[in-house]
Amino acid sequence: MKKIIFSIYIDIPEHLLDETGYSKHARTNKHRVERAGETKDKLVAYKNKLLWTQKAYADEIGADYKLYTYDKEFIDYYLYCKGVYENLPMYHIINYYKNYLLQKLTEKYDAVFYMDIDVIPQTREDIFEVHDMRKLWAKNNNELAEWG
Repeated sequence: MKKIIFSIYIDIPEHLLDETGYSKHARTNKHRVERAGETKDKLVAYKNKLLWTQKAYADEIGADYKLYTYDKEFIDYYLYCKGVYENLPMYHIINYYKNYLLQKLTEKYDAVFYMDIDVIPQTREDIFEVHDMRKLWAKNNNELAEWG
């Protein structure tokens, strides 16, 4: 069985941290940008350690590991989403991107697992063997993204 674990690390540009999109409540929360900035700073500080622990776990269980970043593929996807619905916030686009990547990776892999970048695996058990993969799935939300 060909398997992969992947994560996403999008270093959101400062000018997009306060991208409120269609949420009227986001605009009234004065601490939102401050919290987003703190999270951004902590992820920058610990990125390598987080990446190494996830990669080591993938190696331990015989899975490939891939980290997706703020690269051309993501920028193209971001621009596509903005073209469909211009007020879609960055955080929503990143979540839709996860689903897009899940779908894309199933073309090459038998088993795909997404792990948030801030998850530190604390086991040597193989996620693909411990859980019945026939009962786990991801919903394709592209219809919702296009609907807005």
